[in-house]
Amino acid sequence: ISRPLARVSAKSTVKQVFPSEQLTELTFDFLDHDNAGISDLSTQPTRLTPTSAGLWMVWASIEVPSYVSRSHDFIVRTNGTDIGRSTQHLNNPTGGSQMITLASMSFMDGVDDYFTATFQPDQGTEDPKIGNKNMACFRITNS
Repeated sequence: ISRPLARVSAKSTVKQVFPSEQLTELTFDFLDHDNAGISDLSTQPTRLTPTSAGLWMVWASIEVPSYVSRSHDFIVRTNGTDIGRSTQHLNNPTGGSQMITLASMSFMDGVDDYFTATFQPDQGTEDPKIGNKNMACFRITNS
């Protein structure tokens, strides 16, 4: 079964800055796959816009250095509304990193509905720079 799907990632050596206490959309600069015109990184580097109506699965991931903050939020959204959230709390941040992955489903109209992923570091002492980010979506059912 061929399903419309797209996957984008961040491949640039320039990491994205996430200001502390500010919700920021993840930006992507590399198209891994798109068989349905879902991604347009040149004009909308933060979005995946499904081109057919139906129930869609979306997933996003971000690799967060553990020194970033004591807590942070990672959110997947449809048209700016939260559909999935992960809030991480670290009691004693140490070296290394953690990969946070979220998956969720949403009915999309196939015209102008879109997915984004956002990240917000809280209580941080600096604005983290993060490079490893991915987002993908595929249609599960027709409308």
